[in-house]
Amino acid sequence: MKVRRIAAIGVTSVSGLLYYKEKDKMGRRAWISLAVAIVAFGIVMFVNR
Repeated sequence: MKVRRIAAIGVTSVSGLLYYKEKDKMGRRAWISLAVAIVAFGIVMFVNR
């Protein structure tokens, strides 16, 4: 279960960073990816507690 949690956190953080680097300013896409990453992180933490 810990491996899955680490993988999920890694994927969400990497995708968030890629979207963040895509635009210098925090565009709509960056905010959406950030929100998705936070929601995904919350779900993962809730399921694997």
